[in-house]
Amino acid sequence: MGGHHGRAPTRTGLPGAVRTPSHQGRSDGPRGATKSAFSSLAEVTDLVYAAEVEKPTMAETVEPNARMLKNALGALAASNVPVQRVVLARGAKSYGFSLGALNAPAKETEPRLIAPIHYHQQEDILADWGAENGASWTILRPHLVMGPSLNSPMNLVTSLATYAAMSRELRLPLRFPGTNEGWNTLQETTDAELLGRAALWALGEDNARNETFNVSNGDVYRWRQLWNELAAFYDLPVA
Repeated sequence: MGGHHGRAPTRTGLPGAVRTPSHQGRSDGPRGATKSAFSSLAEVTDLVYAAEVEKPTMAETVEPNARMLKNALGALAASNVPVQRVVLARGAKSYGFSLGALNAPAKETEPRLIAPIHYHQQEDILADWGAENGASWTILRPHLVMGPSLNSPMNLVTSLATYAAMSRELRLPLRFPGTNEGWNTLQETTDAELLGRAALWALGEDNARNETFNVSNGDVYRWRQLWNELAAFYDLPVA
């Protein structure tokens, strides 16, 4: 994690998670709904923000994701919640992963891409909010997070498991759904537990204040190798 050594985070859950209620029927819209949901968080000092809205194109994701973060931070400030540290979990799209090839290794010091990516707007929003409210922040950039996840469609492990289970039920071999380039390209990933530990580390480490860190398992793989392992786990032939 960027070469800094902080206290080792414990393996624990993050209590106090809040699910923002639907704003249907509210005249004050999502901003008011968010403020209402956060109204009881009087003692919260640390925030890990990983919410994201997906749209058909990257350009379309900029406005709703920027607005969502603004609503969350604005609601905390309006309720006088004493937030001191914020971790913003984003990812490899900052380096152009969604556009195709990217530099390897991708470094946190690289200049921003010109392409519209809502990560950039969110980072600026958080930095400005932190300066205005006396809070520090840390940006974490994991790559292709894999691990257990509830109520989240953006989860490759769940998607692969569903695809394999459907293939087995239909008595079909496990066919790779990607491209030939994707089949042979080196990939990397981030274990969900590692990302959680990194977030806990960032919340308690002074050297992480107002800094950006890549978070990755550190190993690489190719789908042409991993696909056989997945097929064997589900007792399926490969096609």
